[in-house]
Formats: sequence, C-alpha cells, structure tokens
Amino acid sequence: MSNKRFLFIHYHYPPIRNSGVYRNYYLSTALKELTDNACLITTDNRKYLPNEVLEIHPNITRREAFTLDYRRIVAWLNGKKSKAGAQFSEGTKKSPIMVWAIKSTEEFSF
Repeated sequence: MSNKRFLFIHYHYPPIRNSGVYRNYYLSTALKELTDNACLITTDNRKYLPNEVLEIHPNITRREAFTLDYRRIVAWLNGKKSKAGAQFSEGTKKSPIMVWAIKSTEEFSF
C-alpha cells in the first residue's frame, strides 16, 4: 500500500485574485491526485480578505491557524473586510502605524 503524503502551507487559501495564488491552488489540486493524504494549513485571516470562489478538493484536509498579523489588526480597527485586496496601497503603507507594523513584521518573526 502506498503512503504518499503532502503538506501544503499557504497564507492565501482559498485563493484571492492573484496569479501566484492561482498557481498554488492548481498545484495543490494536482498533487492531491498523486497522494493518499493531503493536508493544507492556512491562515484564519482569510475571512478578512476578498476570496475567490473556487472549490477545494474534497480530499484535502484544511486546517486554519490563528494568525495575528497586520491584516487582522487593520480589520479589527476598520471593523470590516478588505475590499481592496490582500495588499495595501502605497499611501496606506506610508502611514506611521503601517510603517511600524511592516517594520515589526520584518524584524521580529511572529
């Protein structure tokens, strides 16, 4: 009996409208066809991000990990889902709070 396994770790899943994200979505679906057991770990922040409606293979086990990052904090402060996408505009990135948040994530892994 074959026991091929695959662990897929992806921040944006289910996908948002982005070519890199689509590539990983189709890769995970194709790999599931070649494995006996596939597990996907993704952020629970996806509820704050605009999602693309694509069916997830029924044999992929999806787990959501609590993620405390700047997207969650911004969503808490705004009290709503992002309409602009997963990335922030250049103007938003230059605000003092965002400069601090981005610098913090680059300097301290959390």
